[in-house]
Amino acid sequence: MIGMFDTTPCCRFVKRRSRMLAATMLVFFLMIACSASHSLPDPTKKPAGEVKIYVTKRGWHTGLLVPKTNIKASMPAVVEDFPDASHLNFSWGDKKFFMAPEGTVFLALRAALLPTRSVMHVDGLDRLPPWYTESPDVVAVELSRQGFDSMTAFIKESFEREQDSALVVLRENAGGMSSFYLSGITYWGTRTCNVWTARALKKAGLDLQPVFMLTAGQVMDKAKAKAKIR
Repeated sequence: MIGMFDTTPCCRFVKRRSRMLAATMLVFFLMIACSASHSLPDPTKKPAGEVKIYVTKRGWHTGLLVPKTNIKASMPAVVEDFPDASHLNFSWGDKKFFMAPEGTVFLALRAALLPTRSVMHVDGLDRLPPWYTESPDVVAVELSRQGFDSMTAFIKESFEREQDSALVVLRENAGGMSSFYLSGITYWGTRTCNVWTARALKKAGLDLQPVFMLTAGQVMDKAKAKAKIR
């Protein structure tokens, strides 16, 4: 009886429709699978909005080296002073100690024991050669765009400004991309240059306690431990 029904036109039509439906569903699922495979993230590419910065160490001081293109909108006045730079390094410190030809023990004690004026030091680099970025005194840290913007807002607020919002330039170093600007923050006691760097990194998203980051070595160690921020 089954063989008889299989030979009827109606059954043959149903079987053809079933095969066509199965083939259509197979093609549909294959298209979905291919589309999903193309949408997978490429592990070799950085997530959208991620910004690479560098924590730098120079003797007792630490600073933050950032891509100039990422701060054009937020800090145009600073960017305009460094037309040939690709990156800008920001650091903060006691005015007399930081701007002295050579730091002395007397200046260091003065800065630690007395409330003093402070400055922002900005210097530009026209490129980042491997010998520089691979130095033990330079640590790369990848930040989310939100963390980067919070950090640069903190840096921006560290500059003193005139009534017309102009920066107060104290000294431009001839022959190099380097300038000192007046800061509105008082240097005092445990509020050191390294604490300032640590506060900026905390704004960026690093889990640290700035008040305990008194030395350059402590800041660099923490940056190495937290080099990848998501």
